[in-house]
Amino acid sequence: MIDSRCYKRYEVVIGEVKTWVDLIKLVRMEYDAILGMDWLSTHHTHVDYHQKRITFKMKGILEFTFEGVKNGKRI
Repeated sequence: MIDSRCYKRYEVVIGEVKTWVDLIKLVRMEYDAILGMDWLSTHHTHVDYHQKRITFKMKGILEFTFEGVKNGKRI
């Protein structure tokens, strides 16, 4: 399921915040991207599975929360 392509310091936007991640291309996946535990812990995130939201406490950026959206509705 892994393609040989790797994208170093690829710019992504989470909510309205730009950040950079290292990506490995996965084929046949229904996800836009998967952020690994190492990346999440480095950026001091709190994952609230029950409320389906992630709070980011990134260095140099005001704390912000991302809530998932599915079919145009918040989940």
